[in-house]
Amino acid sequence: MNDNFTDPFNNIADDYKEINIEELKSLTKNINDLEENKDEDEDEDNIKYEIKEECKEKQNTKKHQKSMKKEKIMSNKKCYVPGMRKLPSQFVRNSSLNATQHAMCSRVLLRLSNYEVTPTLAEEKTELECYMALQKTISTEQNKFLTLAKKIWDDSAPWPIKYNVYIELRWGKKMFELKKLPRYYVETSNVPFSLNKDIIVKFISCLQKQGTFSEVVLPKLDKPYFLEIDSKILFRKYPPSLSSTLPHFKLPVSEDTYCTNLAESTKVDLVISSSGLKCLLNNIALDFPNSWAIPVVIKSHHEKNIVYIDKKLPPTGATSLQKNTWVYKYILRHCLVPTEVASVSTEVISSDGKTFAEEDKIVEENESMTEVHETLSEISNPSKSFDETHLEKSPSSLINKQENVTYNLFTIGPMESQNQCKLIKDSPKEYQILVRTKTDCVQALPNGQLQLLMLAPKLEHQLALGAEAATLEESLEQWTSLMFRPDTSLARVRIAAESGEIIQIERHTVMSLSAEIQRLYKIKVKDSLAILHNVIEKLSCLTPGRYLMRYTAQHGPFAYVYKETDECG
Repeated sequence: MNDNFTDPFNNIADDYKEINIEELKSLTKNINDLEENKDEDEDEDNIKYEIKEECKEKQNTKKHQKSMKKEKIMSNKKCYVPGMRKLPSQFVRNSSLNATQHAMCSRVLLRLSNYEVTPTLAEEKTELECYMALQKTISTEQNKFLTLAKKIWDDSAPWPIKYNVYIELRWGKKMFELKKLPRYYVETSNVPFSLNKDIIVKFISCLQKQGTFSEVVLPKLDKPYFLEIDSKILFRKYPPSLSSTLPHFKLPVSEDTYCTNLAESTKVDLVISSSGLKCLLNNIALDFPNSWAIPVVIKSHHEKNIVYIDKKLPPTGATSLQKNTWVYKYILRHCLVPTEVASVSTEVISSDGKTFAEEDKIVEENESMTEVHETLSEISNPSKSFDETHLEKSPSSLINKQENVTYNLFTIGPMESQNQCKLIKDSPKEYQILVRTKTDCVQALPNGQLQLLMLAPKLEHQLALGAEAATLEESLEQWTSLMFRPDTSLARVRIAAESGEIIQIERHTVMSLSAEIQRLYKIKVKDSLAILHNVIEKLSCLTPGRYLMRYTAQHGPFAYVYKETDECG
């Protein structure tokens, strides 16, 4: 090193003479305090942030819970169950079947209601066997429940009649049609309601179809569905017109020229409508209480008698239940069957290939209800005579154009059996029947085909006790309706009587209705065909003329036949 070295620490104390050490220490202390306060503030901010985040999380949790609750409510709304009612009283004891057994029985009954005759899976077979093993217990509990239900059944509940004015007007129309019948009759024969013959009915062919078939829209019942109709629409669609304004297929079969032409060309023994069949086949019960009378006309064609059985005469009275059930037939068709046409067939062909000219053309439904209102005012005024001219004011233009008619040919005779050991002369004879029917609607199946369908209302009066069983009369009429309508099923629509809400829609076939009648009433419904065979056998031997066949419970299992006469007594 060539330069002079200077010690940097020499006289260092002189450099700090002017510095106040105490003041510097105080300043340092203040700086340290500020740093500590800053750390504390940061800690407080962190705490506040954490609290804020916790609050947000709680709020989000509450929102999520509310959202889940709302979704649950919405899902419950989607699972709407119609017909839920509070029990009028508590049952004495619970069922001896547990929840698992109840669920199993429900599955079996559901499969049986879908007409699955033979179980396919091993599990289904096992469940069916378990269900049959529980039948004794189920039957005992059902009898106890029915006894309790009868005790708490409310017979005093008033059931108002729906559209009573319309019912009275239709009733008046039937009364005036009654005036066309002969006044005096004399007893000539009787028909036994014996069931000692094995009779079978076979469908031969459809001789004729005419009119339109509308497609039904059955509700899904995932929300309340009420049956309602304005009285003006009811009068407009289903007017109570007399025979002078009706198309041929609404006339008695003895006055329907289509029936006459088809009967003569096919040489049938009996011509009858679905209504007449329901009346005759509804007498299988030994204690059947209802009385009825039905007009009969026997005509001769080429020395062969043809028997025409018309609709039965209206009863002398009807309960509010019967009236409401009757009017709901029209309400059902209006609400479930829209006016659009699903398929149309107007060709009229006889069995020998001949084509008959159409007789009646239904005019567009575009006239006002003035005539109907005038009729109502006249029928409600007792000072005025309600005669036939009043009903004729209902013009033919008010007739519902969504109508159809089918003429089917059947044979009725002995059941074929190789083991039959009776003599040939004692075996029942085979007859041919021409049946005139109408169809309510058609339903589109998943495979694209159309299924013919009949609608039958079933009013439910005390839903808290469950669904009411169909009466024997209802079941027999529905079975008859399907028996003589090939390839047709039935929709039994259960309706709450107090509100008109649809509770359930049951699907039935001839087989399921037969099983239902056997289960509920221990009656083999096919035995009723023997009554129809007896009627044809007895009436076809009478001389041509006008008759009246009458049944009363006091006469036992017989219907008496009366022939028209000119004098009283």
